[in-house]
Amino acid sequence: MDKTGMKKEEILRQIQNLAAKSLISKDEVVSAYDTGANAGVDDIVTPQTGISQILYYVGGAIVFLGITVFICQRWSTLNSATKIFATMGSGVAAYIAGVFLRQNKRAEAVSRAFYFISALVCPVGLHVTFDVAGFDVGTHGSQSLISSILLITYLLSFFIYRKTLFILFSTIFGTWFFFSFTSHLVGSNPSFGWEFSAYRVLCAGLVYGILGYHFSATRYRALTGVLYGFGAFCFLGAALALGDWEPNQNMFWGKHRD
Repeated sequence: MDKTGMKKEEILRQIQNLAAKSLISKDEVVSAYDTGANAGVDDIVTPQTGISQILYYVGGAIVFLGITVFICQRWSTLNSATKIFATMGSGVAAYIAGVFLRQNKRAEAVSRAFYFISALVCPVGLHVTFDVAGFDVGTHGSQSLISSILLITYLLSFFIYRKTLFILFSTIFGTWFFFSFTSHLVGSNPSFGWEFSAYRVLCAGLVYGILGYHFSATRYRALTGVLYGFGAFCFLGAALALGDWEPNQNMFWGKHRD
């Protein structure tokens, strides 16, 4: 019997002993099995695969910069169809390529790189598409619509493909939608000063912390540190700003003196 078989028998005996002493339940064993069975190549990280993934993402960022620079330099000479095809078309094509590549386990890391390219290029493509369609992309209403499209797309992608990268970009696009939509709701109302923005940052930081805690016990725990870090920075920074400094400090975040 090989070492793997011996280890498996030892683990099974340990489970039996724990079950006999009522130290482990059937649900816990099944949950542990399901977690391991659902963990794909996306969760297996070695030094070699880690370096490869970094290089894939760097390559994706270079592709994004190349498309952006090309559009900026040729903006006045390109027609509307070419602008949309070069941006939105590239983003959609990268996403489709990622979907096809994920069918091959050996190309799993490459598929994530294409998802990364798509997530970077699609916002540019939507801005170009809306601009060509006659929308003022600088308004909060347009920003809300663009960010909501991206948020829905990547949330659905996460529920379908269960990739950590989709959670990351769903969080980014969700934050974008939250700030743009709330800005659209209040408009230019003078009653909402800088405190309104500070409260929004505080709420965003709180949500990041909750998400980090939620993912800490799942296969997506790689995002926990990032979410905790940004959450603490946003929450504490906004709280300190709202509290003000001496001699105008107010621990209850009341109205500030100019």
